[in-house]
Amino acid sequence: MAVLLHDCPHCGGGKMTFQIIAQNMWKNDRGMTYWDVMAVCANCQRAILAFLDGYSLQPGFVEPKSATNPLKDGMYFLAGVEPKPPPLDAPEYTPENIASPFRQAMDNFHRGNWDACGMAGRKALDLATKHLDQSLADTKLVGRIDALAEAHRITPDLKEWAHEVRRLGNDAAHEDDPFSKDDAEALIKFTRTFLEYAFTLPGSLAKRRAEKAKTD
Repeated sequence: MAVLLHDCPHCGGGKMTFQIIAQNMWKNDRGMTYWDVMAVCANCQRAILAFLDGYSLQPGFVEPKSATNPLKDGMYFLAGVEPKPPPLDAPEYTPENIASPFRQAMDNFHRGNWDACGMAGRKALDLATKHLDQSLADTKLVGRIDALAEAHRITPDLKEWAHEVRRLGNDAAHEDDPFSKDDAEALIKFTRTFLEYAFTLPGSLAKRRAEKAKTD
């Protein structure tokens, strides 16, 4: 049976193999051929609805010769998928070396890899606190968080959230008990808030000031 490759909106980012289980061919008023297909992810067994354009004007794509199997005899253009895969972007202005483990945390969350989510989220926090004060880079994370709060680099509430991410990340890496979905979801939420406060708000303010300076 025909298959296609796409990011799964149910189990996370990364290309997954989908098996087509149902399809409907139709033509628009200009006679152009399309297919609506239902396909099931080989990893999580959940379905998506994919829209295939078999008569694309883009170079390299040709109309399939088979009306019963849109993937059998030619190329196709994947025009869209519902539901759409969840966004994996880090908060705006987050440095790339910190954004990367945060995206990994979200990716693992959507895949159901709770322990990996916890460890990647803790790494993002660890790198973020080092970025905020390079002089604390050799200090353990627990002391680094407290030092940033004492220096008023982070608020008391954010300090508590950072410690919660640290504790959750430690649990994911070292505890015998399974790291739960609720724990992973809380870690993602707390880490995102920390990154927004540490990078998105200052970055947005700096951009606003730069734009205002140009008009003054």
